[in-house]
Amino acid sequence: MALQDCPERNTCPTIDEAINECNTVENTASDISNTLEELRSANSNLREWGQAMYEYAEELEVEVNSLKEDISKLEDEAYQLKQD
Repeated sequence: MALQDCPERNTCPTIDEAINECNTVENTASDISNTLEELRSANSNLREWGQAMYEYAEELEVEVNSLKEDISKLEDEAYQLKQD
């Protein structure tokens, strides 16, 4: 997973659209409500993606720590072999 996998690139255009609709007299409350629901959905997608990325980062951190321990053990073994 990486940043390019983010489900929503930028929610600011949706926010701008909602503001424009609020400023336009011809729009109905339904139009504004629909735009805000789209924004709610986009934010939900971002939260879910962010949580998945957090969990993935946690998994990677555990893996990195395990690999560091493996390296340390191998370095100790190599040192011991040099001493023999």
